[in-house]
Amino acid sequence: MRTQRGAVGSAVAVVLLIIGLAVGAAVTYEAVSTSNTPKLQAADTSEVSSLQSQLATWQSNATVLKSQITRLDNQTAFDAQEISSLQANATSAGAEIASLQGLISSDKSQILSLQNANSTDSVQIQTLEANATAAATRITILSSRLQIDDTNVGALETNLASDQGAIYDDVNQIDALQAPHVSGNFTDTASCAVSGDCSYSIDGVYANFGTAATNNASVTFILYSEPSMAGHALCTLTVALGNIPGRTVAMFPEATCASGSSTHSLSLGWTFTHS
Repeated sequence: MRTQRGAVGSAVAVVLLIIGLAVGAAVTYEAVSTSNTPKLQAADTSEVSSLQSQLATWQSNATVLKSQITRLDNQTAFDAQEISSLQANATSAGAEIASLQGLISSDKSQILSLQNANSTDSVQIQTLEANATAAATRITILSSRLQIDDTNVGALETNLASDQGAIYDDVNQIDALQAPHVSGNFTDTASCAVSGDCSYSIDGVYANFGTAATNNASVTFILYSEPSMAGHALCTLTVALGNIPGRTVAMFPEATCASGSSTHSLSLGWTFTHS
């Protein structure tokens, strides 16, 4: 008896548009500034162009990944169809083997019956022996073919698993590209009063690289007394940005943070939050 290989399921559901909102995402960036840092003007087209170029790259990557998913899904369907065909061949060959084995058994029984009866019909005996030999040869050929088909099925199953893994990887990358992702670049300019207290004007640009829009976005700035966001915080300011559509770049409206200290800030950090 021969154990037949089970059918292999190959359907993979690929979700190409993720509309759900990422909750609680936050990214922290840093820029070093001194009191002599120039203000970023609304006409700072170089910064805006850089962010727009990054947006175009993200969109191109998503298109390539979607194309790869379509190709792999087509290959998966083809491999599944090939496996089904090979398994049908194996079933047919198994049935033919069983039939031939029955024929051999019947022929041998007739040979034995004729021999026991001292039959002189040697021609019939030779014919039956030839039939039995041919059937045995056919069984050998079919068994060899079954082994080859089993090997092919195993290779196709391996290909299916590999293609499915590639599809899952591409879907995860598309998910990352579609999820809201807010980034920006900001500078601060110090203004210190005669009394010694300093305040800081903050401006810059920001963008949402994801396809999905952000809800209730805001950015929190912290000015530090040492470089690389070290030392103590001189001033903290949170500015609400509202809902930011996907794949957009926007100018940040100038905001002022009063420190109440004469110590000059040596670094500026910011964190975006949204729902």
